[in-house]
Amino acid sequence: MSSVKSPFPGMDPYLERPSGWRGVHTRLIVVISNLINESLPDNFAVQIEGRLRVLDQSMRGIQSDIIPDLFLKRHDPIRAAQMDAVAIAHAVEIKPIFVETIEERWLEIVDQDNQQVVTTIEILSPFNKRGDGYDQFEKKRKEVVAAGSSWLEIDLLRAGKRPFSILSDADYYAMMVRTHPREWLAWPMMLEERLLTIGVPLSEGYDDIPLNLQTAIDNVYRDGRYARTVRYDEHTPTPVLTAAKQTWVAEQITKWQQAA
Repeated sequence: MSSVKSPFPGMDPYLERPSGWRGVHTRLIVVISNLINESLPDNFAVQIEGRLRVLDQSMRGIQSDIIPDLFLKRHDPIRAAQMDAVAIAHAVEIKPIFVETIEERWLEIVDQDNQQVVTTIEILSPFNKRGDGYDQFEKKRKEVVAAGSSWLEIDLLRAGKRPFSILSDADYYAMMVRTHPREWLAWPMMLEERLLTIGVPLSEGYDDIPLNLQTAIDNVYRDGRYARTVRYDEHTPTPVLTAAKQTWVAEQITKWQQAA
């Protein structure tokens, strides 16, 4: 496959597959950071932030990594005696205790003059859109806005909960909460259309800077070499598309394959 462009004019729905979203999300964080830097005034800087969240019992099974973190040891006297008889050094049996974790990453725009975070930018993952993960994401949005920072969230996943019913009919969306003056703005986007150029708010007195989401996802697709790895012979990730959208998706893939 020689083409490095996606079959789709906007978001590629095949990139939404949960098993591969962590890689897409990581690339989006870096690409969007670089695109913002191109227009950012000199006294601001974009920082990539992150944390490792350990899941409690109610949150387990939500797109997580499982890593052995702690160990229990057990002493077996019979086994030890057998080892002593043949001069093998005594060993202690260990058993890993597996801890489920979620690695979260987001962007912060910082005013270098006073080291204040002026804008937090979140690119949603499946964890942010269901169960306790959704509730924690809602809580974080409220806390960031209450602290006086602006907020920008970008949702390129069709599956999962949405914060407002007005966004439920859109396949994708971006939403801004501006601090000065206080206002909530949204950009609904559809699968069949190109992704939009949205505004990134800064401090009071500064104009919003443009962020071309289509350029971002195109760069991610190219740099991740997804033209070679995505299985377009499989069904699109859930939720199931309408019959009309399924037909449209099949047409785009056929045109793309014929042009390659």
